[in-house]
Amino acid sequence: MPSLIVMRSSAFAAALLLSSTAAAWSPDFDDPRWPLDALGRSCADVDTEPGVHLRWYCDARGRVAGVRMPVDTLHVDTSHGRELHAWRDDGSPNGRWLTVRLHGDSVLFLHHATCVNCRRVLGWSYVLRLDRLTDADLAQIQSELGLPGAPVLRRAAAWDAALDRTFPER
Repeated sequence: MPSLIVMRSSAFAAALLLSSTAAAWSPDFDDPRWPLDALGRSCADVDTEPGVHLRWYCDARGRVAGVRMPVDTLHVDTSHGRELHAWRDDGSPNGRWLTVRLHGDSVLFLHHATCVNCRRVLGWSYVLRLDRLTDADLAQIQSELGLPGAPVLRRAAAWDAALDRTFPER
């Protein structure tokens, strides 16, 4: 009988191992649905390779509400979104710019380059679901962009107004 118990335990362990590895999801950067296909996934299932500079934002239910990545690695067509803001600092020796596009009612694509003339373009891109981000994450993101951390900006119109005050368009 002990061999039957071991066999059943081994089968159970194998089933657990297979089910846990099958649930893992890694972003496919060549997929035209990236990064929108990440939004709403379970944060526990997201798996990225070491060295990939992605910052995942999870909502209160443990679902992906946003992602941050180096500005020069987000190569997706955002032309389907409505432009909320476009700013360029031509007076900066390194070149800086910020573009914000709205996809649907609540997903923002933000591209903030802080050094366009550097060997590697520096800055961050964000894809954010405004209605799902935690207040703490949203306040942190706003601060990273040079916006006040409070109040948190949950609507596209609030982002547009705050961006107009901080990054006047020319």
